[in-house]
Amino acid sequence: NPIFIYSKTGLGKTHLLLATINELLIKYPDKKIFYTDAQSFIAEVFKYFQDKTHNLLEEFKNFYSNLDILVIDDIQYLSDKTKTNEVLFQIFNNLINNKKTIIITSDKIPSELNGFEDRMISRFSSGITCKINLPDNDSIKQIIKNNLKNKININNEGISLLTNFYNTDIRKLIGILNKIIFFYSSNEKNNLDQNEIKNILEIENKIVGDN
Repeated sequence: NPIFIYSKTGLGKTHLLLATINELLIKYPDKKIFYTDAQSFIAEVFKYFQDKTHNLLEEFKNFYSNLDILVIDDIQYLSDKTKTNEVLFQIFNNLINNKKTIIITSDKIPSELNGFEDRMISRFSSGITCKINLPDNDSIKQIIKNNLKNKININNEGISLLTNFYNTDIRKLIGILNKIIFFYSSNEKNNLDQNEIKNILEIENKIVGDN
């Protein structure tokens, strides 16, 4: 505790977090489980700092400190947010001292996060740190097949072409698969070969380049 999960963008950290929360809610329906992303947390803290009496800020900290499981996504966005990090530091300590669980995600390992005090980095590193690695090509091909199952048939050459284009960002891969499904379903066509996939990728790259 905490559980610190890190990976490059697009490899499924948020997806994993939400799946974990769903499972926890089923297994522990009486637990107080709360999910937030770092940018939402910053906005909340800023709002409560506007209250000159600080009563609302104390209520905010008490709410978080009384959770059973706190889940914070994309902690890297708290970099250089001194006041917000001070609030998080207090919440963090309260939860740990009360044997509650904290789950955090980031795009970097704790030791490579900039803009945080050493004491915060130390706390991030004090539990279990897990890395989501890039999937191998076989896993990517399976993702493609699962997402296209019962929707569109693509030959093996087309699947290999998609795999080579999107082997570092699963989010982009899912996005292009959704576009393929939409475009070809609307044209009542459900069998594609590598040449048709290549045309789609060329159109996609042109659109991205123009933007």
